[in-house]
Amino acid sequence: MTAPPGLAALSRRASAEHPNDHPVPWPAFRWRTRFLLPVLVLAAVAALLARAARDALWPAVEVPVVPVVAKPRGGEAEQAGGDASAATRERTLVQAPGWIEPAPFAVIVPALTDGVVAEVLALEGQRVEAGQVVARLIDTDARLALRRAEAELAERDAAAARARADLDGAAARAAVLRDELERKRPLAADGSVSAADLARLTLQLRAMEAEVDSASAGLAAAEAARATQQVAVEQAALALSRTEIRTPAAGVVLSRSIEPGTRLAMTSPGPGEAHGPGVMRVYDPESLQARVDVPLADAARVQVGAAARIVSEALPDRPFLGTVTRAVHEANIQRNTVQFKVWIENPEPALKPEMLVRVRILGGGGEHDTTAGSAGADAGLVLLLPESVLSDVREGSAAAWFVVRDARGRSVAARRSLALGARHEGGYVEIVSGAGPTDRAIADPPSSLHEGARVRVAREAEGAKEDGQ
Repeated sequence: MTAPPGLAALSRRASAEHPNDHPVPWPAFRWRTRFLLPVLVLAAVAALLARAARDALWPAVEVPVVPVVAKPRGGEAEQAGGDASAATRERTLVQAPGWIEPAPFAVIVPALTDGVVAEVLALEGQRVEAGQVVARLIDTDARLALRRAEAELAERDAAAARARADLDGAAARAAVLRDELERKRPLAADGSVSAADLARLTLQLRAMEAEVDSASAGLAAAEAARATQQVAVEQAALALSRTEIRTPAAGVVLSRSIEPGTRLAMTSPGPGEAHGPGVMRVYDPESLQARVDVPLADAARVQVGAAARIVSEALPDRPFLGTVTRAVHEANIQRNTVQFKVWIENPEPALKPEMLVRVRILGGGGEHDTTAGSAGADAGLVLLLPESVLSDVREGSAAAWFVVRDARGRSVAARRSLALGARHEGGYVEIVSGAGPTDRAIADPPSSLHEGARVRVAREAEGAKEDGQ
């Protein structure tokens, strides 16, 4: 019996007593998994944290802004000069309250069959894609109906196969009799086959041909029954697929009228039931409009295509451009108003349906532009800016910083070149091109301001705010 090895035998190095023992090698140094991978993970986490905290690490620059003043061209209003708030009010045709709604309407997610809701997979405010399952009904009955229909289809297949075999057998027997009759008919002339035998074979052949016709009709009936059952299987499969309620369009869930346990009825719903065609409503948050109640006295002044500015209390320092798209051809006799639809350009995610807004419909109408040559001339307006916000002033030209929206919808600074016109009273100068009536110039821009820098409006001219900017 050998003695158990000592601890020295387990050493990684050869001992003096056992010089021939091979030392146990040290494991390979895995620098990729021990150093490189942790460093990459830490770097990725640091990048994500920096991106999430960028607003805190690099806050937006607070800047005061001055709105572009638009005045009617010619007349006493243009000679008034320096009152910015009066000029802004003069270019407004109508100002009325409104409500945000999906444009042109919300999409209803329908339920196409009766049933009881098993689970709801989408809630209000959730983003859904076209064809996505948003709810499921209890499908036990539908699955059993499909299995029953498939079993009956298999039975019809067997019946059709049996009818086809009967037809083949009858046709084969008729062929045998026909062959025997054709062989014996020449023998009847010399008396080898009696006329009675020949008549008997003829009658048997006729009977067999009738049997063939009957088998053919039976096969046609069996195949028709199979086709009918195939339609029943497809109907059962369709009924099963309709237990999954899918949205017909992509968007955000606006409202939901079902919950687990709700019974859906295609007819008039009873207590605790929901009408099938309206289980959810989905809308596109990038396609919004404002429905505006314009007093009857001002309705004739509003034209389709007129420009508008929309302001919501959710974003009081962010007016949105809009365009009057259509008028509802029925007045509200109780409110004494006519409803107009105003399309909102580039709406913010903060804007939600049914939010109250204030809408100012401007004179002139037409498409919006960032230059005074289109927005100002088409509307018959003179665009003015205080000389104090201009820089690099030369003969007929200057530059100024403006607050604009970038591709991600953030407020950023942009430097524009302006073409100048005549000077006006109150320190204002006419802008021929380079700015529009809805633009806002940055007053006293800091020296560190650069193109594309994130900015936040600190304050605005009091006259402009009183008029809804």
